[in-house]
Amino acid sequence: MEVVELLIDGWDVGTLLDCVCVGGTSGGSSSDTYEDWSTPSNNIKNPIDWSLGHNNNLGSGAGSNSNGNSGSNGDNTNELNTEDIKPWWAEDGIIDNTNNPCVSEIINTLKQKDLNGTLIPNLGGKTHLSQMILELFNSSREYNLKFSIVQLDDIGEGVNGNTNGFHVTLDTDMIDEATRLFIAKTIIHESLHAYLHYITRSKQNSTITSVLKMYHKLNNYKSNLTEHQFMGEYVEALAYSLSAYDNHRQNIDYYKALSWAGLESSSSYKSLTNKTEIQRIIKNERDSRRSAKSAPCDS
Repeated sequence: MEVVELLIDGWDVGTLLDCVCVGGTSGGSSSDTYEDWSTPSNNIKNPIDWSLGHNNNLGSGAGSNSNGNSGSNGDNTNELNTEDIKPWWAEDGIIDNTNNPCVSEIINTLKQKDLNGTLIPNLGGKTHLSQMILELFNSSREYNLKFSIVQLDDIGEGVNGNTNGFHVTLDTDMIDEATRLFIAKTIIHESLHAYLHYITRSKQNSTITSVLKMYHKLNNYKSNLTEHQFMGEYVEALAYSLSAYDNHRQNIDYYKALSWAGLESSSSYKSLTNKTEIQRIIKNERDSRRSAKSAPCDS
């Protein structure tokens, strides 16, 4: 399998398939060689609204429902709202509109580096996927990443989260019913959607953008399936970030199983032989069952 380097604002996150979460300088990019893709045309109002072109924009992603199936994509587009553009005077690029102390605590914890195993915590600890993505938006001069809690039944039955551009919405029922660990999983999942939107806007000649274009074409320009196909190749990175949030209380395989929630449509998930066990873990955490390893927010 060809390993694609993830570049976060010039940082080389390395081969996330191996959970390498510390990197150095940018490793370069590849140019777009797909003849079906073109640069923004004159009839597009704003070049920034051009993401992966063609008939459907790549720009939104639904999380999983309580049955472990991928949520529908709805009619979302990759267009920017006013709040997505960061004012020149703003310092914090993370807008927390959740009005929920528990969710705010989870977001703030995901911003932190992993201090597990470091001899001197003051030296900073190890970076991981969600921490780097949140730091990217926090320090971005262009874009905000906004979190809100809303009822998502209009997108699809049981959808837990959705990302439209740089706006992450978390489902009200999921917040009320799921464990903290599942909520953190959903935030990590949706934040990666937002990161992919950032890359396709800001680094249109990057390796990631080229790969996403290829996936987009292979999946008949279905944006949600495109991103989930890509994300399915990096479940180890999602799992490590979730493990860092949880202070590595469980075996990494547990976090990996939970990170498959929302990615069931990907070919990587479909090729697994332990899907029954994976869905058991997902449902335990989504519904705060007795076998769950974490507690709900209201506990």
